[in-house]
Amino acid sequence: MITHTTVGPLARDVSLLDIAKTMVMSNSNYVLLEGAPIKLVDSVQVLRAISTANSVVDLADLLSSEAEQWSYEVPIVNDEREARKELVVRDLNAVVLKGGNVASSIYLLGKFMKSLPDLQAKDVLDSRVLLADPMMSIKEAIVRSLTFNLNGYLFVGQKRIMGYVTPLRFLEHFTREEVLSMINAGDPRTLEEAVGDIVSSSEVYYFYEAKVKELATQMLNSQMEVLPIVDKSKKMVGVVKAKVLLGYTL
Repeated sequence: MITHTTVGPLARDVSLLDIAKTMVMSNSNYVLLEGAPIKLVDSVQVLRAISTANSVVDLADLLSSEAEQWSYEVPIVNDEREARKELVVRDLNAVVLKGGNVASSIYLLGKFMKSLPDLQAKDVLDSRVLLADPMMSIKEAIVRSLTFNLNGYLFVGQKRIMGYVTPLRFLEHFTREEVLSMINAGDPRTLEEAVGDIVSSSEVYYFYEAKVKELATQMLNSQMEVLPIVDKSKKMVGVVKAKVLLGYTL
């Protein structure tokens, strides 16, 4: 399924919390802001903001701050081929097509996946990415999810994958009423909760030998930009990313 959802534009003085809530409600990682030049806030930027909080007081201040300070200017491109080149060459998360629609790596991968070469997961995986311990704090987990261009995705477990967290799942946690009440009360447990408590339990994984076209199809169906790869013993050995696959279609 190829999705093409654009949310916004929202006022530039909207709070970061309202941006996060909008993303969760619309199931979109991207929100456009009003005015020119065109600016975008994505879920990665919101998570980066949260990761800088050294205390729950900092977190409360960040969530109430204006989202524009966490936005970035995005190029407007003429068509999907130009969009693909911009994302891959400039290592962007998204661009805007003429007409105002946001084009992400997942969307563009759906458009160009027929051009993928006959490669396997082992040929394109990033082996630097390892499982996160389920007892890791949510703040530590967010920091981990922003390394190696994971864009807010995290796979959790010990010897084997027990589940995963997406950027929107992180944001869903921080926009829940009970969590917001803890933040407003200055409860330090907000950042100390274990990431294992918010994982989506699933045995989603692919073996070394999986074809990249199969991985691309799963990315489209699940709307996940990152998929875990395991060996024959089901030990995670790395991940495959949508933007990397998109690069192979150029």
